[in-house]
Amino acid sequence: MGELRCDRYASGCPLITGIGCKTPASIFTSLWSRHLRLPIGTMMRLFRVWLNQFTVLSVLALIAIPSCVDAQSMRGTGIVPTGLLLRQMDGVKRVLIIGAHPDDEDTSLLTALARGWGVETAYLALTRGDGGQNLIGPELWEGLGVIRTGELEAARTLDGGQQFFTRAFDYGFSKSADEALSLWSREDLLEDVTWVVRKFRPHVIVSEFSGTPRDGHGQHQAAGIIAREVFEAAGDRSRFTEQFAHGVEPWRPAKLYETSRRRFFGGGGDTNGDVTVIDTGSHDPLLGRSLFQLSMESRSQHRSQDMGAPQPFGPQNTSLTLVDTHIDGFNDGMFSGIDTTLVGIATRLDSESGARVLPHLEA
Repeated sequence: MGELRCDRYASGCPLITGIGCKTPASIFTSLWSRHLRLPIGTMMRLFRVWLNQFTVLSVLALIAIPSCVDAQSMRGTGIVPTGLLLRQMDGVKRVLIIGAHPDDEDTSLLTALARGWGVETAYLALTRGDGGQNLIGPELWEGLGVIRTGELEAARTLDGGQQFFTRAFDYGFSKSADEALSLWSREDLLEDVTWVVRKFRPHVIVSEFSGTPRDGHGQHQAAGIIAREVFEAAGDRSRFTEQFAHGVEPWRPAKLYETSRRRFFGGGGDTNGDVTVIDTGSHDPLLGRSLFQLSMESRSQHRSQDMGAPQPFGPQNTSLTLVDTHIDGFNDGMFSGIDTTLVGIATRLDSESGARVLPHLEA
């Protein structure tokens, strides 16, 4: 029996001793004509058909099985992080999502904005989830808060968002917003949220909750109420004036939305009925999967809450309902009516800085 060897210096590729140094085509015809006794011309035609089909199937396989990026490949200087940075070149846009606990965030919305649209997006959790259950270990209260903080940070490395907290402590289930706002001190909580808004300066605020009994958990209700209050308070120079000594200025967000995913019971907070629908299920060629699939991997980081989620293909979307706006007549999109261009930002600088920057931007 011939030995298997490979002579890299010979012309051709002698895969099997006895055939000699031949091309793949000659190997194919030699083997098949020997066993099937077909004319050599017929064998060559069959080989060409086989080769064409193999090539097509190989290409289809590469297309059908995308190379899914992970958290590591979205950082650094490679193709994916560069592509994600280029998506941020379409103006300066910022969105702040407000909820009560880790895992309250609409992860598909956050991923669509941060990874898909190139929007600077952040999630503000009022608490660190200290009062929840722990399904992976014995840690509770402060220990669980540390775990859930780490889970949020892991989720943000995937969905591309930033993470903020207030000083509020999750003391467990609460029956009403009044109870939550009393135990937390409503004014202190509003001060913390106002600080985050003035520091992050979002053009749009998205509340995960309506601020009504429909939200169930009293802390959820409180989060919805505070989101509506900070929409006005952050831009009021008379509120929390001591913050101005620490490098922030009043900031007035342009629009306030509420996520629609929790509106199953009806009877939510006041809205003007304008709904924005965001596609999350379409394949993203840069990421190798849909934004929804990536968001479900982010969601799965909440291991202590058993939040492991499937990553299905197919149509998906998330929607927002407009609650309030400071720019009337521009309700046909999240950023409609908001000047997010660099020139627009420069015009809001003081006169000296604006005079120095604007000529370069308009050139």
